[in-house]
Amino acid sequence: MATHTPKPVDLSHIKALSFDLDDTLWAVMPVIQAAETASREWLLEHYPDTHNFFTDSSVLNLRAKVFDEFPDSSHDLSFLRREYLGRLLESSGYNRDGVEGAFEAFTYARNTIDLFDDVEPFFKKVAPNYTCLALTNGNACVKRTPLHSSFETYLTAISVGAAKPAPHMFEAGLNAHELEPHEMLHIGDDLITDVKGAALLGIPTVWVNRFGRSWTSDHHAPNYVVNSLVQLQHILTPGG
Repeated sequence: MATHTPKPVDLSHIKALSFDLDDTLWAVMPVIQAAETASREWLLEHYPDTHNFFTDSSVLNLRAKVFDEFPDSSHDLSFLRREYLGRLLESSGYNRDGVEGAFEAFTYARNTIDLFDDVEPFFKKVAPNYTCLALTNGNACVKRTPLHSSFETYLTAISVGAAKPAPHMFEAGLNAHELEPHEMLHIGDDLITDVKGAALLGIPTVWVNRFGRSWTSDHHAPNYVVNSLVQLQHILTPGG
């Protein structure tokens, strides 16, 4: 577990809360697995000869090849998935006409999420006191989730052209609401993309450690560590 302690800061200046999404507000692996299944089933129904790709490691190899060929697009998961789907279809003897259908099947399931139990109460009771932003490296779309009305700003690695921990997304969030770094509190589950990325700009951070992950001196120290948004609520509204 942690080998050093968090560094609490004065939160009286906080005007905005920025949130990571995957594994912060919902568990991502069940969602991705369901989305992969939905995309595969759509392909098998409409393009049955793709079945050869789903019987061995061909899919993983093809996906890895696409990632290797487009390192400058590593932040754009939607582009990479469309390219992978197109190549899968072509390798199965089809043209690329089915790319959007398979992609939409994936996207629909990708945004069919189950919020952690503490998320909805937090967004009803605490979040309305702040400007709320969603900052994600993934391709979930909050407008298609139960949190569609919870965020004033929604930023992705695709929309800003770079993934966290690069500063682009954090800077875009600050600029969108004319905030100074000390006026925004970033909340996320990843010690690199969330904690380090925000801390390098002087943005205070909350590490949401839902899964008991370890934290060593190699990492930037978050200002707060919580295992649920219930704990975050107590930090933001002591005695409330």
